[in-house]
Amino acid sequence: MTGESDLTEERPSLRGPLLATLGLASVGVVVVAAVVLVGVLRGERPVGDGRDPSTYGFEIDGLERRPGFAASGLPRDFMPALDDPETIRGDEVAEYNATHRRRPVVSADRVVGVTIGNESRAYPLSLLEVHEVVNDRLGDVPIAISFSPLADAVIVVVREVDGTPVRFGLSGLMLDATHLLYDRDAPDAASLWSPIRRRAMSGPRAGTALELVTDVAVLSWRDWLATHPDTTVALGDEGSRLRNRRVDYAHYRDDDTLPMPVEGLERLAPDERKRPVVAVRSPGGSWRVVPLEALRDGEMMLDGDLAVNATVDANSRTVHLSADIPLEVVPCMRFATLPLLEETTVSDGGGDGP
Repeated sequence: MTGESDLTEERPSLRGPLLATLGLASVGVVVVAAVVLVGVLRGERPVGDGRDPSTYGFEIDGLERRPGFAASGLPRDFMPALDDPETIRGDEVAEYNATHRRRPVVSADRVVGVTIGNESRAYPLSLLEVHEVVNDRLGDVPIAISFSPLADAVIVVVREVDGTPVRFGLSGLMLDATHLLYDRDAPDAASLWSPIRRRAMSGPRAGTALELVTDVAVLSWRDWLATHPDTTVALGDEGSRLRNRRVDYAHYRDDDTLPMPVEGLERLAPDERKRPVVAVRSPGGSWRVVPLEALRDGEMMLDGDLAVNATVDANSRTVHLSADIPLEVVPCMRFATLPLLEETTVSDGGGDGP
């Protein structure tokens, strides 16, 4: 079980004066320079010049006509995907933290909690921030955990196409300020995938859909462990530990501006665009977009007659929704729900948007 010392500890802030004063674009330039330098030293040539999407080596027919399509300013695989991470049991974390200088997770840290069958696993947001996609297997199901930091969007999908597992990587390209992934092991040419849309947007697999994993939560490690005592925790590799907490998005979240174009953004008032929300729907139902501050711990109704239990903290941007049937849940910023307009969407208290 978790020790008392672990319940009260806090992760020290490593946000230095450089990140505190630089804008996100400037931080991106620093990261690009570091990535390029490391690649050169290894004899590798970065793919993608940071500006022109055609330099990234993907088929982009159709995407280039979308207003929200852009290069991220970073090359392909600027952050390496994490494959098949090592894990430890949740009840081992306190001891691990006591004996290791770099702690994988502490009590107040947000984690993405995933349950499939009888297995549960936590993926610390600090880990996802430095990889943005983790290719894993849980309950013998191949899954990809995607975290798009500019949208604070968590998407967990079954990473399987026509019965064959695929491994995703970061393309270096963006669509509506959320990252696009690519299938690294595609037999012919890679396709570009939008996690928020759960489908391939271009390439040989264009239009292919991915199944969204249900029973996903974003909670503090303390709360996830309390409700899932048999959980495991994903650990990073050595590179994860070296990069951990090097990028801080707190300043970005407090600013109304977006560094990337977003199609349809004019539908939202500036103070609505980055509001923390959760999009939820039952199988066959309509998406419902609810600001976290409008949710309260307890019960809400979905589709008129479905009782949903909510555990939520708007200040820490944590949410867990559960019901007697599986729910599709997407925690994110408000602007990231705009692609859901391509599906049927209902909004509660989210301003003038969908």
